[in-house]
Amino acid sequence: MRQRVNNLLDPTRGSVLSAEATVSSRFLGSSRLQQFSRLVTDATIYTPISRGIVFAGHIRAGGIVAPDIDLASGAANFIPPEQRFYAGGPNDVRGFDRNELGPLVYVVSRDSLTISPTFDTTFSPTAPRVSATGGDRIVIANAELRFPAPGLGDRFRLVTFLDAGSVWDDFSKSGLRFTPGVGLRVASPLGPIRLDIGYNRNQLQRGSVFTADEAGNLVQVGDNFRLDRGSRYTFHFSVGQAF
Repeated sequence: MRQRVNNLLDPTRGSVLSAEATVSSRFLGSSRLQQFSRLVTDATIYTPISRGIVFAGHIRAGGIVAPDIDLASGAANFIPPEQRFYAGGPNDVRGFDRNELGPLVYVVSRDSLTISPTFDTTFSPTAPRVSATGGDRIVIANAELRFPAPGLGDRFRLVTFLDAGSVWDDFSKSGLRFTPGVGLRVASPLGPIRLDIGYNRNQLQRGSVFTADEAGNLVQVGDNFRLDRGSRYTFHFSVGQAF
Protein backbone atom coordinates (compact mmCIF):
# COMPACT_ATOMS: atom_id res chain seq x y z
CA MET A 1 0.00 0.00 0.00
CA ARG A 2 1.22 3.51 -0.82
CA GLN A 3 -0.55 6.44 0.86
CA ARG A 4 0.41 10.04 0.12
CA VAL A 5 -2.33 12.41 1.26
CA ASN A 6 -2.29 15.72 3.13
CA ASN A 7 -5.02 14.71 5.61
CA LEU A 8 -5.96 11.19 6.67
CA LEU A 9 -9.55 12.02 7.69
CA ASP A 10 -10.47 14.44 4.90
CA PRO A 11 -7.82 14.53 2.16
CA THR A 12 -7.82 17.27 -0.45
CA ARG A 13 -4.58 16.41 -2.23
CA GLY A 14 -2.66 13.21 -2.90
CA SER A 15 -3.28 9.58 -3.76
CA VAL A 16 -3.69 6.12 -2.26
CA LEU A 17 -2.70 2.93 -4.07
CA SER A 18 -3.16 -0.58 -2.72
CA ALA A 19 -3.17 -4.20 -3.83
CA GLU A 20 -4.14 -7.24 -1.80
CA ALA A 21 -3.56 -10.87 -2.76
CA THR A 22 -4.88 -13.90 -0.87
CA VAL A 23 -3.94 -17.49 -1.71
CA SER A 24 -5.59 -20.44 -0.02
CA SER A 25 -4.09 -23.64 -1.40
CA ARG A 26 -4.06 -27.33 -0.57
CA PHE A 27 -0.28 -26.98 -0.28
CA LEU A 28 -0.95 -24.69 2.70
CA GLY A 29 -3.35 -27.16 4.29
CA SER A 30 -6.61 -25.65 3.01
CA SER A 31 -9.59 -27.98 2.60
CA ARG A 32 -11.23 -28.56 -0.80
CA LEU A 33 -13.90 -25.95 -0.01
CA GLN A 34 -11.36 -23.32 1.03
CA GLN A 35 -9.06 -23.27 -2.01
CA PHE A 36 -8.97 -20.04 -4.01
CA SER A 37 -6.78 -17.17 -5.19
CA ARG A 38 -8.04 -13.60 -4.72
CA LEU A 39 -6.64 -10.28 -5.97
CA VAL A 40 -8.02 -6.77 -5.31
CA THR A 41 -6.54 -3.44 -6.42
CA ASP A 42 -7.59 0.06 -5.35
CA ALA A 43 -6.55 3.50 -6.59
CA THR A 44 -7.77 6.85 -5.25
CA ILE A 45 -6.75 10.37 -6.23
CA TYR A 46 -7.54 13.79 -4.69
CA THR A 47 -6.93 16.90 -6.78
CA PRO A 48 -7.69 20.56 -5.92
CA ILE A 49 -9.41 22.28 -8.85
CA SER A 50 -9.73 25.78 -7.41
CA ARG A 51 -10.06 27.39 -4.00
CA GLY A 52 -12.16 25.05 -1.84
CA ILE A 53 -13.13 22.71 -4.70
CA VAL A 54 -11.67 19.20 -4.78
CA PHE A 55 -12.08 16.37 -7.27
CA ALA A 56 -11.86 12.84 -5.84
CA GLY A 57 -11.71 9.73 -8.01
CA HIS A 58 -11.60 6.06 -7.08
CA ILE A 59 -11.30 2.75 -8.94
CA ARG A 60 -11.50 -0.76 -7.50
CA ALA A 61 -11.14 -4.03 -9.42
CA GLY A 62 -10.81 -7.59 -8.26
CA GLY A 63 -11.17 -11.23 -9.19
CA ILE A 64 -11.21 -14.69 -7.61
CA VAL A 65 -10.41 -18.08 -9.14
CA ALA A 66 -11.07 -21.44 -7.52
CA PRO A 67 -10.53 -25.04 -8.69
CA ASP A 68 -13.48 -27.13 -9.84
CA ILE A 69 -14.94 -29.62 -7.38
CA ASP A 70 -16.62 -32.80 -8.63
CA LEU A 71 -20.23 -32.97 -7.48
CA ALA A 72 -23.07 -35.36 -8.24
CA SER A 73 -24.60 -32.71 -10.51
CA GLY A 74 -21.30 -32.00 -12.26
CA ALA A 75 -18.13 -29.99 -11.75
CA ALA A 76 -18.35 -26.59 -10.06
CA ASN A 77 -16.11 -24.26 -8.10
CA PHE A 78 -16.81 -23.00 -4.60
CA ILE A 79 -15.69 -19.70 -3.11
CA PRO A 80 -16.27 -19.10 0.63
CA PRO A 81 -19.02 -16.45 1.05
CA GLU A 82 -16.77 -14.23 3.18
CA GLN A 83 -14.22 -14.05 0.33
CA ARG A 84 -16.68 -13.18 -2.44
CA PHE A 85 -17.20 -9.65 -3.71
CA TYR A 86 -20.21 -7.54 -2.77
CA ALA A 87 -21.24 -4.03 -3.82
CA GLY A 88 -23.80 -1.40 -3.01
CA GLY A 89 -23.81 0.86 0.02
CA PRO A 90 -22.33 4.09 1.37
CA ASN A 91 -18.76 3.48 0.17
CA ASP A 92 -19.11 2.28 -3.43
CA VAL A 93 -22.27 2.43 -5.58
CA ARG A 94 -24.49 4.67 -3.48
CA GLY A 95 -27.63 4.27 -5.58
CA PHE A 96 -28.01 0.80 -4.04
CA ASP A 97 -28.47 -0.28 -0.44
CA ARG A 98 -25.68 -2.29 1.15
CA ASN A 99 -24.76 -5.44 -0.85
CA GLU A 100 -27.78 -5.14 -3.16
CA LEU A 101 -25.74 -4.70 -6.37
CA GLY A 102 -24.82 -8.02 -7.95
CA PRO A 103 -25.94 -11.66 -7.71
CA LEU A 104 -28.56 -12.37 -5.07
CA VAL A 105 -31.40 -14.61 -3.99
CA TYR A 106 -34.56 -13.84 -2.04
CA VAL A 107 -35.70 -15.32 1.25
CA VAL A 108 -39.31 -15.43 2.44
CA SER A 109 -40.64 -16.64 5.79
CA ARG A 110 -42.96 -19.65 5.90
CA ASP A 111 -45.64 -17.48 7.50
CA SER A 112 -45.77 -15.40 4.32
CA LEU A 113 -46.47 -18.38 2.04
CA THR A 114 -49.91 -19.35 0.76
CA ILE A 115 -50.77 -22.78 -0.63
CA SER A 116 -53.38 -22.62 -3.40
CA PRO A 117 -56.02 -25.34 -4.02
CA THR A 118 -53.76 -26.65 -6.80
CA PHE A 119 -50.88 -26.85 -4.29
CA ASP A 120 -48.98 -23.97 -5.87
CA THR A 121 -46.95 -21.90 -3.41
CA THR A 122 -47.52 -18.15 -3.63
CA PHE A 123 -46.39 -15.12 -1.63
CA SER A 124 -46.84 -11.38 -1.59
CA PRO A 125 -44.42 -9.62 -4.00
CA THR A 126 -43.23 -7.46 -1.09
CA ALA A 127 -42.64 -10.36 1.35
CA PRO A 128 -39.19 -11.62 0.24
CA ARG A 129 -36.04 -9.98 1.54
CA VAL A 130 -32.75 -9.70 -0.33
CA SER A 131 -29.84 -12.02 0.44
CA ALA A 132 -26.68 -11.24 -1.54
CA THR A 133 -24.70 -14.24 -2.77
CA GLY A 134 -21.69 -12.27 -4.00
CA GLY A 135 -19.56 -12.79 -7.09
CA ASP A 136 -16.06 -13.61 -8.27
CA ARG A 137 -15.41 -10.36 -10.20
CA ILE A 138 -15.92 -6.72 -9.26
CA VAL A 139 -15.38 -3.31 -10.82
CA ILE A 140 -16.19 -0.05 -9.00
CA ALA A 141 -15.53 3.51 -10.20
CA ASN A 142 -16.39 6.74 -8.38
CA ALA A 143 -16.06 10.40 -9.31
CA GLU A 144 -16.89 13.07 -6.74
CA LEU A 145 -16.73 16.86 -6.68
CA ARG A 146 -16.46 18.39 -3.20
CA PHE A 147 -17.09 22.13 -2.75
CA PRO A 148 -18.14 24.74 -0.14
CA ALA A 149 -21.78 25.11 0.89
CA PRO A 150 -22.70 28.78 0.31
CA GLY A 151 -24.21 30.44 3.37
CA LEU A 152 -23.71 27.43 5.69
CA GLY A 153 -20.25 28.21 7.06
CA ASP A 154 -16.86 26.53 6.83
CA ARG A 155 -17.95 23.31 8.60
CA PHE A 156 -20.38 22.42 5.82
CA ARG A 157 -19.53 21.16 2.34
CA LEU A 158 -21.54 19.82 -0.58
CA VAL A 159 -20.71 17.07 -3.06
CA THR A 160 -21.98 15.76 -6.37
CA PHE A 161 -21.00 12.28 -7.44
CA LEU A 162 -21.33 9.59 -10.08
CA ASP A 163 -20.82 5.97 -9.03
CA ALA A 164 -20.54 3.02 -11.38
CA GLY A 165 -19.88 -0.66 -10.88
CA SER A 166 -21.07 -4.22 -10.81
CA VAL A 167 -20.37 -7.66 -9.39
CA TRP A 168 -20.47 -10.80 -11.51
CA ASP A 169 -20.46 -14.56 -11.11
CA ASP A 170 -20.52 -17.36 -13.72
CA PHE A 171 -24.22 -16.77 -14.38
CA SER A 172 -24.31 -12.96 -14.40
CA LYS A 173 -24.68 -11.04 -17.65
CA SER A 174 -25.44 -7.57 -16.33
CA GLY A 175 -23.40 -4.54 -17.30
CA LEU A 176 -22.17 -1.66 -15.19
CA ARG A 177 -24.76 0.24 -13.17
CA PHE A 178 -24.49 4.06 -13.00
CA THR A 179 -25.98 6.05 -10.13
CA PRO A 180 -25.51 9.83 -9.71
CA GLY A 181 -26.19 11.69 -6.50
CA VAL A 182 -25.58 14.59 -4.14
CA GLY A 183 -24.40 14.80 -0.56
CA LEU A 184 -23.75 16.99 2.47
CA ARG A 185 -20.65 16.92 4.69
CA VAL A 186 -20.34 18.36 8.21
CA ALA A 187 -16.84 18.58 9.71
CA SER A 188 -16.26 16.76 13.01
CA PRO A 189 -13.22 15.56 15.03
CA LEU A 190 -13.87 12.01 13.75
CA GLY A 191 -14.03 13.05 10.12
CA PRO A 192 -16.86 14.40 7.96
CA ILE A 193 -20.38 13.42 9.01
CA ARG A 194 -21.88 12.39 5.71
CA LEU A 195 -25.35 12.28 4.16
CA ASP A 196 -25.56 11.00 0.58
CA ILE A 197 -28.58 10.63 -1.68
CA GLY A 198 -28.11 8.34 -4.68
CA TYR A 199 -30.46 8.26 -7.65
CA ASN A 200 -30.98 4.82 -9.19
CA ARG A 201 -33.17 3.88 -12.17
CA ASN A 202 -31.90 0.28 -12.12
CA GLN A 203 -33.81 -2.62 -10.63
CA LEU A 204 -32.35 -5.40 -8.51
CA GLN A 205 -31.21 -8.57 -10.23
CA ARG A 206 -33.58 -11.49 -10.59
CA GLY A 207 -33.06 -14.56 -8.43
CA SER A 208 -34.58 -17.65 -6.89
CA VAL A 209 -36.80 -17.45 -3.80
CA PHE A 210 -36.17 -19.72 -0.81
CA THR A 211 -37.84 -20.48 2.48
CA ALA A 212 -36.90 -22.68 5.44
CA ASP A 213 -38.86 -25.85 6.17
CA GLU A 214 -39.63 -27.15 9.66
CA ALA A 215 -36.22 -28.80 9.84
CA GLY A 216 -34.46 -25.56 8.92
CA ASN A 217 -33.52 -26.68 5.39
CA LEU A 218 -33.76 -24.22 2.51
CA VAL A 219 -36.50 -25.01 0.01
CA GLN A 220 -36.90 -23.18 -3.29
CA VAL A 221 -40.41 -21.77 -3.73
CA GLY A 222 -39.88 -19.42 -6.66
CA ASP A 223 -37.60 -18.57 -9.55
CA ASN A 224 -36.76 -15.56 -11.72
CA PHE A 225 -38.19 -13.21 -9.08
CA ARG A 226 -37.27 -9.56 -8.70
CA LEU A 227 -38.14 -7.37 -5.72
CA ASP A 228 -39.36 -3.90 -6.63
CA ARG A 229 -37.00 -1.30 -5.16
CA GLY A 230 -39.84 1.18 -4.76
CA SER A 231 -38.19 4.58 -4.53
CA ARG A 232 -35.45 5.56 -6.96
CA TYR A 233 -33.65 7.41 -4.16
CA THR A 234 -31.31 5.74 -1.68
CA PHE A 235 -30.14 7.52 1.49
CA HIS A 236 -26.86 6.83 3.28
CA PHE A 237 -25.72 8.31 6.59
CA SER A 238 -22.15 7.67 7.71
CA VAL A 239 -18.96 9.17 9.16
CA GLY A 240 -15.89 9.69 6.98
CA GLN A 241 -15.57 10.27 3.26
CA ALA A 242 -16.83 7.56 0.91
CA PHE A 243 -13.25 7.00 -0.29
